[in-house]
Amino acid sequence: MHRKKEDYILIIVKKGISLIACGIIVGILITLMNLIVSTHKIAISTPLDQPVEASIFSFKKKQKPHPLKLTSEPVKVKVLKVQADNKIVVKGANTYAKTLSLYLVTFPPKGCYKATEAHQRLEELLKGKTVYVYNDGQVTKSTEAYVQKGDSLIQETLLKEGLVVMYNYNGSEKYYALLKQDQNKARSNGKGVWIVPGYVTNNGYSHKVGNLHE
Repeated sequence: MHRKKEDYILIIVKKGISLIACGIIVGILITLMNLIVSTHKIAISTPLDQPVEASIFSFKKKQKPHPLKLTSEPVKVKVLKVQADNKIVVKGANTYAKTLSLYLVTFPPKGCYKATEAHQRLEELLKGKTVYVYNDGQVTKSTEAYVQKGDSLIQETLLKEGLVVMYNYNGSEKYYALLKQDQNKARSNGKGVWIVPGYVTNNGYSHKVGNLHE
């Protein structure tokens, strides 16, 4: 029995459709396999404690760093550097680096008694360490900060060791009483800068006396 010409055309069309459908299915399978392999590679190459920033399914936009602003709320930062003038450079998780000075204390003048020791102690306490910085409503500069490491202030540690003295305060600051107590103990025990009579003055230090004892 001879088939009609239309029957042959129908058969060819059906086969063509079948081939196209097979091609589409194979293409989908290959694409899925590539996605699985690439996702597996990302999972292997990414440390467990670091989230994947972007994937084929989601894209996380990175936030731009913002200036570090000090308030009464402690901010976690890392100390990048302790400068020669005893100021510290810190950086938060998503902030620009900021230079700060320790609030309510002043260091011995460069070249004077205990100046080198005080600076070295500050580096030992802070360089490369993670700390919290904040201030209170009494600050006169936005770059002055309480620096807290663990359960205590760095200001406390340095005052107890007699390596700094209190300066530029009015008595109403949040930790005035605590810091004054630490300083009085160091003074009574003749620690650090307090061992030299006349070295500590109402305005900080006497350069003349400090130079004689360096």
